[in-house]
Amino acid sequence: MSNRLRRIAGISVLMGATIFSQAGAASASEVSGSTVDAATYKQIDVSKIEISCPTDDTLKVVDYSYTINGVSGFKTLEGNLKHGDTVKVDFTVADGCKDVQLSLASYDAPDGVFSKDTAVKQVLFDSKTGKVGAGKGSLKIVLPDCFYQVDFVRGEVLTKLGPATSDNFYEGRLIDAGNGGEKCVTTKETPPTTVAPAVAPASLERPPVVESAVLAHTGTDVGPDAAAGSALLILGLALQRRARQLVNNRKARIARNKALLEQAFDVSI
Repeated sequence: MSNRLRRIAGISVLMGATIFSQAGAASASEVSGSTVDAATYKQIDVSKIEISCPTDDTLKVVDYSYTINGVSGFKTLEGNLKHGDTVKVDFTVADGCKDVQLSLASYDAPDGVFSKDTAVKQVLFDSKTGKVGAGKGSLKIVLPDCFYQVDFVRGEVLTKLGPATSDNFYEGRLIDAGNGGEKCVTTKETPPTTVAPAVAPASLERPPVVESAVLAHTGTDVGPDAAAGSALLILGLALQRRARQLVNNRKARIARNKALLEQAFDVSI
């Protein structure tokens, strides 16, 4: 039996009792027969009875269930979700209600358990909201890939929760909620490896050593070019001395040979 029929049946019972009391003067045969006095008994068309929306907000949603990743029939959020799920809530709003705002929201959370102290760190991830009348409706969202919180509430979505000392929470209008997930694993990017260019091994051959010449008159060291010139100069002087020695030696041999000849032949050359 639907909610509307249950409420109509209750009204009918009350009205029946009232009618019976008003017709108390009539006999049982008169009430059960066809000659009931129209002044004391009136037929009522129950289809025209107007049903009002409950004034208690907690009674405006009379039924709800969830479809998670295409699988329907879940009655609660807690314990039936995991990170990354797609969640749809199907609900029924009480007869007589109009413009009842309902919302379904998911948050990227710092932990898998709700705490007012850390709620301020939650970030709204996905949400759907709408104003609906009596009958059926649905809302559908996606959960984050890490720790999450999901809330099915009356009223609008809170884009930010907390801080803990504030009243910026869903208290008083929360229909159902769930928390869970797991810590995201951050993958560090490995910087590209730089390969140093190959370096040719140092030559084992010693370069020619040029000894710097010292200028006697200044005592100043000279560079390679000046040193080379000085070396050539010294070499030239050495060759010159050697040539002079050879000439002197030759002159000495000639003089000695001449003396020997003069002595041997007793002549003067």
